Amino acid sequence: GGRVRGGKVSGTLRALGLLCPCALGLGCAVGPDFHRPPAPTERGYTPEPASSTVVADGKAQHFVQGEKIAADWWRLLECPVLDAIVVQAIAANPGLEAARASLRRSQDSLRAGYGVFFPQANASAGVSRQRYNPAPGVLQSSELNLFSLSGTVSYALDIWGGQRREVEGLRAQVDEQRYALAGTYVMLSGNVVDAVVAQAAYSGEIEA
Repeated sequence: GGRVRGGKVSGTLRALGLLCPCALGLGCAVGPDFHRPPAPTERGYTPEPASSTVVADGKAQHFVQGEKIAADWWRLLECPVLDAIVVQAIAANPGLEAARASLRRSQDSLRAGYGVFFPQANASAGVSRQRYNPAPGVLQSSELNLFSLSGTVSYALDIWGGQRREVEGLRAQVDEQRYALAGTYVMLSGNVVDAVVAQAAYSGEIEA
């Protein structure tokens, strides 16, 4: 009787020993849920919202809060020479092209990552020529063509959410590269316009 009870106890301990790693894996495989941080409360770069610039040559620029800014914002200056210079700089800038390539690569990785949620099918076919003889020495052998067709279908059961977390990371990389491209575009256009305006100012000073 004692041996039987001991066997039950040892079996229970072994079962618990197998369940403990599974429980630990259940708690660590998925990881914490992502929570979007709150947006900053500041709405501008100054304590008080600016309404206009200083007056220069009897004129001042006025700011319109909430107004959308066009991507080709420099065209508001109505300078054809400046427009041509900025367009040329954007078309031939390697940093901007590298940012576009990084965005395309991250988008391709995201599309590939979505494939884990779809069934994976694989099929193969073959044909061979074989000789068949059911009774050697008694019946005459015969030749036949053997056609074979096989296929497999697999599907990843994302029980613990690891694949979903991986896709979330790929989606975040796409957002990061998209904002990096926008930042590169704004920085490039701003630097070019600033350089052209500065050059024109220096030329005016030299002429004066």
